[in-house]
Amino acid sequence: MRLGEFFFLGLEDVSAHADWAVKKCVRLFLLFSNLALDARTLERSVDAVQCMSAQHGVGPAIFGVDQEGGVVRRIKEPEIDFPSAFALASLGKPEIVEEVGWLTGGYLREHGVDIDLAPVADTLFWPEDEAIATRSFGSDPKVVAEMAVAFLEGLNRAFVLGAAKHFPGHGHAFMDTHLHPSLAPQDEDFLGRFQRGLWPFRALVASGVPMVIPSHVRYPAYNPDLPATFSQTLLNGLLRETLGFQGVVLSDDLLMQAALAPFQGDIAEAAVRAFLAGCDVLTIGPDKGRQVLAMNGFSLAVQSGRIPARRLKEARARIGRLVSGALLNRALSAKATLPSAQRRFGVARRLSRSVVRVSDPCAHLPFLIPPKGRVLVVEAEPSEVLSGVLYQKGLEPVSVGFHRAKDGMERGQVVLVRIGTPPQTQEVRRCLEALEGSPVRICVLSTGVISRPLPGFEGEVFVWAGSLTPTALDATLERVLKVS
Repeated sequence: MRLGEFFFLGLEDVSAHADWAVKKCVRLFLLFSNLALDARTLERSVDAVQCMSAQHGVGPAIFGVDQEGGVVRRIKEPEIDFPSAFALASLGKPEIVEEVGWLTGGYLREHGVDIDLAPVADTLFWPEDEAIATRSFGSDPKVVAEMAVAFLEGLNRAFVLGAAKHFPGHGHAFMDTHLHPSLAPQDEDFLGRFQRGLWPFRALVASGVPMVIPSHVRYPAYNPDLPATFSQTLLNGLLRETLGFQGVVLSDDLLMQAALAPFQGDIAEAAVRAFLAGCDVLTIGPDKGRQVLAMNGFSLAVQSGRIPARRLKEARARIGRLVSGALLNRALSAKATLPSAQRRFGVARRLSRSVVRVSDPCAHLPFLIPPKGRVLVVEAEPSEVLSGVLYQKGLEPVSVGFHRAKDGMERGQVVLVRIGTPPQTQEVRRCLEALEGSPVRICVLSTGVISRPLPGFEGEVFVWAGSLTPTALDATLERVLKVS
């Protein structure tokens, strides 16, 4: 039995690991940055796996990638370094979001990728959210629905399949499920908030989204013990019966801590339970050892009858329709005109400039700074992306924590106090208070969801980049610094 068809695997390499997966009849592959960092790496990865699939008679491989835009972008090419969903939504024009979906999809289609694990349909109910933040189109479910549908329509125009995530809404929780178990708070407004958070998913289902990815968040009102990924109530009841979704339920990466924790790290049990709950395809990141454990455990569950034949049959039928749709898209795209690299790059630059917000009540900007001048960056954690952009401008960044801001003052003529994700507003306030009256030029730089000056600090120079990406930061720093 070809049980590999129920898995969506990341690869450590496109040699021995890929050959093993193809021999297991895996056809769905998720490309992480190790195999999709740039166009050349991406094309080599796709071509190598397709050759193996042809040699073993498995059928054409189907490739997916996580390319939301903003901070979640496995492919680091400047031509698709678009602003975050949160930043794009701030422009208030769904047609712009659709264009970004089309340009992103066009790049993926051009390089042999069939699936983009986007759009994010989560409503950002808590600004303190450390997992979703700028990945969301915002805090208004109606806006999120409109923008998410627009992004999906853009992908459709580029002949790329999209996936709505993270059902029924990761924006209800605070914690990053990659690192920790996460729980949706059960306050008195939860049920109303939960229903509002479904609006984007309803809209995407109505628009024909082919895949839905459940979250690894636990919603005690619906399933007290397990995350949505393992909840028949949410996947079969709410998603399929109530919302009417007929496509593929694709699990999020089962290697994430929030997925493994309920089963004491047993990846095989997590895979079987997710499949029984309603996940048709099981995603496992690039870890061959645990992929082997998961597939062996899945095989034993099939042989023992724990996974019934009818469940395999319904999932296989849905996967078959998904694969057929991906192959049809390949054929149709061969006759279509896709956007050029020049256009993609131009739009990425233009939009990154458009989303920047500046508050400079005393007209201090731009700050003049000499070549190789030191810039003190005060932030919760050092950002290699921000440091890299400053280096490219011929400057010398020095990163320090909030508690050490005054210690590094003499090393920087300009001080950038960065508000990241989650927003460390209390730390930023204390830092600004400590720096008050200091002989330095201060700019509060927000790369997260805080898009306006903090109350009480409206007199400070404030800029919002909208994303922690090279193109967004470059566009933002053009407004802040002048090297001369």
